[in-house]
Amino acid sequence: MVAATAGTRTLVDVHRNIALAATTAMVFLLSVLMAPTASAHADLQVSTPEDGESLEIAPEEVRLTFSEELFEELVEISILDAAGDLYSTIEVEQTPPPGTDVIFPWPTQAPPGEYSIAYRVVSADGHPVTGTISFSYATTSPEPSPSDTAPEPTPSDSTPSAESSTPSASPAASSPTASAPSSSSAIESSTSSSTDSSSGTPLVVLGVVLLLGVIATSAIIARARQRN
Repeated sequence: MVAATAGTRTLVDVHRNIALAATTAMVFLLSVLMAPTASAHADLQVSTPEDGESLEIAPEEVRLTFSEELFEELVEISILDAAGDLYSTIEVEQTPPPGTDVIFPWPTQAPPGEYSIAYRVVSADGHPVTGTISFSYATTSPEPSPSDTAPEPTPSDSTPSAESSTPSASPAASSPTASAPSSSSAIESSTSSSTDSSSGTPLVVLGVVLLLGVIATSAIIARARQRN
């Protein structure tokens, strides 16, 4: 009777040990399976500018790179000034593939100083991740000088100068032409006067001859009358 009782206890202890070992193995298996899921939260790996960096010129954009892919429509960015007050809020709707980077342009009107970037993202497992980085810069982007922005002259721009030089030269070129009529008119007047004088000379000679003829005739008639 005692031997039977001892055998029953031994069998119960064996079942208990088996159940305990199975439970331990199950817990270990579940912990192994759940470990990747628990570590799948998106962590900030690197940022541009870096956290705490001091820049000479304001950045053109800000880039945040995370360890896991993000939900594109669940990215929120807030810009805080040096006093911790909200300067601007940016809602980033998309991230470049594979979706681990958040890129947004830096406001060009933001004056020099220290700023903080507060981000809130949601990783692929649905876990929200928040954090903050800060940086500063001394000056904004330099304004281009007027000489740098002046357009280069084109052929169409140089045409008016050539055209403007042509009228200025035309009066000098046209002055001989303008004086030509006065010279020709002088020549014509002298020619006409010489022609008139040459044509008037025979008339004077003819008049003198006629006058002499009349005088001679009168003298002959007077002598004839005296003889009679």
